[in-house]
Amino acid sequence: MDTSSRRPGRAWIITPGLRPERFATAQKSGAAVAVVDIEDSVAPRDKQAARTAAQEFFAVPTAMCTLGIRMNSPLTIEGTRDLVAMASYTAKPDVIVVPKVESARDIELVAGVLDSDGYTPTSGP
Repeated sequence: MDTSSRRPGRAWIITPGLRPERFATAQKSGAAVAVVDIEDSVAPRDKQAARTAAQEFFAVPTAMCTLGIRMNSPLTIEGTRDLVAMASYTAKPDVIVVPKVESARDIELVAGVLDSDGYTPTSGP
């Protein structure tokens, strides 16, 4: 098997949204994609703090990899708050990981809020 056509760095790394001291390490880890998680790794009482901290994750002008975010389900109040927060971020994520997708409607909801002229993030697994 010829492996010369494989692209290196296909791994993803995920870091908790409430651990900004880990953001730079994740971004420089050699992974193809670095994701900040504001869903499972964050307790309900800390969701807003994670949204605020996550904004800094994308403020890196020379990131060495694709940057993404794992949001809460768009069908929940926390997911709605995530979308409002991401829409106001100055620097936007390249990838949005949408959990607990029930149908194409969920992705359409995220795209309807976030897609704009010059910005269309990719929906990750």
